[in-house]
Order: sequence, then C-alpha cells, then structure tokens
Amino acid sequence: MTLRRNDRTSWQARQAIGLWLVDSHLALRADALQVVAELVANAVRHVPGGRRRGWVRVRLGFGDRFVRMQVIDPGTRTAAPCFAAATGGLEESGRGGWGSWPL
Repeated sequence: MTLRRNDRTSWQARQAIGLWLVDSHLALRADALQVVAELVANAVRHVPGGRRRGWVRVRLGFGDRFVRMQVIDPGTRTAAPCFAAATGGLEESGRGGWGSWPL
C-alpha cells in the first residue's frame, strides 16, 4: 500500500496492518502495529519531502512461519550515505530498522 506523507500516515499504516493481520495472534498484531507506526513516523519525520517525494510504502508478506513488514520511503536526495551518530540503549529515538516475526 502506498500512503501519502502527512500527519495521519502513521495512523493509516497502523489501520492497514491491523486489517491485514486481523486473524493473527494478538501479540504478533500488537508488535506489528507498534513497529509500523514507529517506522512510518521516522520516514515522515526524517526523509526530505518535496515534489514526487510525498509517499511512504508499506508491504506485508507471509512466509513459512513468519511475517515480514517493509516500510519504504523515497530516501535522501543524494547518493552519499548519511549516518546518524551512534546511540546508546536508553535514547528515545535513532534506532530505525525493519521487522520480521515468527508466527
């Protein structure tokens, strides 16, 4: 699903994942909702917007005993990598990542 970047994008992603996982184990669904909300919020907050950059894509796949979720954004405007400073274990933000959970 491709979502338009705005204040409600994270909420919309949670709604989609919730519907896609409606028949899944409650703990799996709760974890997936939390992770997608965080990843989408990070993409909206930290990825530069602009013309043809106002989107975030959410994908959900099912494999043999696992669920894989992807959050895809348009990335940076340059090819050069951009790394944030390393964070310790107690910071509220800066971790990023992707999710895959066993069924």
